[in-house]
This record gives sequence, C-alpha cells and structure tokens, in this order.
Amino acid sequence: MPLSLRETPRPFLNADEIADWRRMPTAIIGDELNRTCIMDAGLKPLGDGAPFAGLALTVDCMVGDNSALHYALTALIPEQVIVADGHRHVDTALWGEIMHTCAKARGAAGVVIDGAMRDRVQIAGSGLRRIFSRMKLAKA
Repeated sequence: MPLSLRETPRPFLNADEIADWRRMPTAIIGDELNRTCIMDAGLKPLGDGAPFAGLALTVDCMVGDNSALHYALTALIPEQVIVADGHRHVDTALWGEIMHTCAKARGAAGVVIDGAMRDRVQIAGSGLRRIFSRMKLAKA
C-alpha cells in the first residue's frame, strides 16, 4: 500500500519541555541514547544547520513517492519537525520549494528528509534554516 494514514498524535511535551531540549547539547543526547536514535551522518545541512528541537512528525515514504509528505503537510502542527524516511533514495526528489513553502507557512520548526531534495537554492533562501537531506541531485 503506497500510503498509510494514521491520526496525528497531539503533542505530549509542552513548550517549556521542548525549550529544555533545545538547550541540551546534541552530543550529550546522543551519548545518553548510547549513540542510537541520532541522525545519520549522510544527511547534510542545507542552510546554517543550526541546532533545533521540536516534536517530530514522522513520515515513511515509499521510494520515490512523496504522497505521504503531502498528507503530512495537512497534519503539521506549528513547531513540529517533519522527519521523512525516504529510504536513502537519491534519484527522485521527495521535497522541493512548493512543499517547503507550505511547511514554512504552517509553522514547521525544521525538515529532515532521508532522501533527495530539489530546489536547494530557493529552499536555502527561504528563512526556514533547519533543513537536512541527502543531496545528490543537481544544484538547482
């Protein structure tokens, strides 16, 4: 099945708790998790790569299919981070300027795409600076 929809969970951390996580060094979090559950080194920042924290809106994409991400944009809660598993596929973009503009307008705190992204120049200049992706596609 290409798309499986589930009800979007409501945040279980309040704003103060998320702010506490923002102040914690990423290396300490990774060490406390026994260096598991941390971002793959193959994901590279687009923009300044500044540290950020937020509740994850996780999306499991079929290779080369971004339909689940389109649905996720309708369920996004402000200050959530879109975290998409594109299964490391880099030959077909899952994310681009139009979806990025929508995520920014809906208040996303950041975007992490384990797959390809297009329109990098436009996205880098969008003001939503917390973006990570596998980048093999053309520079445009």
